[in-house]
Amino acid sequence: MHFQRLIGTDRGDLSLVVGEGSERRLRRCLRSSVASREFRHSVDDLAAHIRAHLPARLLPVLHHEQIGDHYFIDYGLDGEVQTVPEYFAQAPWLKRLRFAADALARYDEWRKHVPAPVGLHAGRLVACRISGGPWLAYLAPCPLPLAPTYNLLEADPAVLASIAPERVRGVSDAGFPEDVYAAGTLVLEALGSRPRATGSAAGNVELQARSALLPAELGEGAAEPALRQIPFAAERLAQLENVARRSVHFDSRARPANLQDLRQACELVLALEAPAAVARQLEAENRLSEALRLLEWSLAAGRENEESLRLAVSLTANLGLMAKELLYLERVLRLAPCDYEAARRRWKLRYEAYLRGDPPAAGDPEGDWLLSELRRLRLPTDVHLSHEGVEQAKGEGLCAAMIHGRRGDLHSRARELYQMTKLDFQDIEALLLYGLSLREMADRKDAGEEYRGQVFASLRKLFGTVSERLRKLKEAERLDEEDVREWTERFQFLLLS
Repeated sequence: MHFQRLIGTDRGDLSLVVGEGSERRLRRCLRSSVASREFRHSVDDLAAHIRAHLPARLLPVLHHEQIGDHYFIDYGLDGEVQTVPEYFAQAPWLKRLRFAADALARYDEWRKHVPAPVGLHAGRLVACRISGGPWLAYLAPCPLPLAPTYNLLEADPAVLASIAPERVRGVSDAGFPEDVYAAGTLVLEALGSRPRATGSAAGNVELQARSALLPAELGEGAAEPALRQIPFAAERLAQLENVARRSVHFDSRARPANLQDLRQACELVLALEAPAAVARQLEAENRLSEALRLLEWSLAAGRENEESLRLAVSLTANLGLMAKELLYLERVLRLAPCDYEAARRRWKLRYEAYLRGDPPAAGDPEGDWLLSELRRLRLPTDVHLSHEGVEQAKGEGLCAAMIHGRRGDLHSRARELYQMTKLDFQDIEALLLYGLSLREMADRKDAGEEYRGQVFASLRKLFGTVSERLRKLKEAERLDEEDVREWTERFQFLLLS
């Protein structure tokens, strides 16, 4: 049989006992001086009551007896177990707060079976996980009111800090207000507050007698600074801190009359477990910047999910933050690489940034990527397209032409513009763009006479095509005489040598 001491409590040490066949149980080891006849009877009654009612998350008392100078209480375990300080040391603050809220939610049920003070602290509570599930709060009950005075010098500081000062001083058996005090302490510890280091057990007890061992404030391991600067979160954290501070008031009469306010304040903060839902609420209230900051906090903390990323894309787009939008689009596409709309939006943002930048020098990797990605995304033009499809295809062709032109590849630009002229019979402007591209090719300083002659031949052919289209559009009453004249003059100008 293997014993592992877990923590010193206000009622003896808690240890993990592993027997044959990996049987596991939790053992409380007290000095026999604590185990008065009344105490043993109360443990008997508690064990029988738990067996009869099987309350949820209340560890059953399997066995209790005195052996030598010690009295043992064994509790049944079904899974893994950690002390509260052990679990809090490795869990993120939101998970710690969820654990505390879980214990508060169980309290009313536990109180039906265990006399107050139930003990919402590390001397009674343990974290248990069954079959790889979440860590949840379980209670290892131990009668308190009937027990004689005990030695607080052996209690772990995290346990001692949860003992109400009136109990430490031995001036009162307050009952339920002690649980309120322990609950406030549990929440403060979840929010990162840690007992002050005095260097001695006696110093710890002296501090706790004044309710001063645990600072009643958020600690270093609590909510991240970036989160505390977001009004939505800051208000809720301040409310929770205020309720927790009232719960650990030195005077038991000044503490809240119940745990309801503390439960509600916890749940308001725990809404941050679903940052996308909170961000949508803020977005609906037109608090876009605040919503984005909340998502940025969540994503920076490693809580990456597609819903949050897509919402961040939407918020950055509405706020005009193109660089941030592009970063979030990249992350969305890592999760959903086949998202056509996200890919098109990413391409558009990079294209616009490309046009705003300096003209490419030798080598143009961004231009190469834009052209390659556009080939992947653009609509096929060898099938029948709707009106919307035609407009999209024309826009894609114009973008490709702009990239080629910026790279100085006039032939490729002209080819893209020529393909545009085939998409829409009525689009005379596309023909003009193609004509202007041809004329720029003819006017290049390095253009030879033979080359210029070929280009002007293409321009004359284009003029014939334009004249025929203008005639048909006039016959269809899509253009009037003045429109035809103005378009004709524009194209004639391109033929002037």
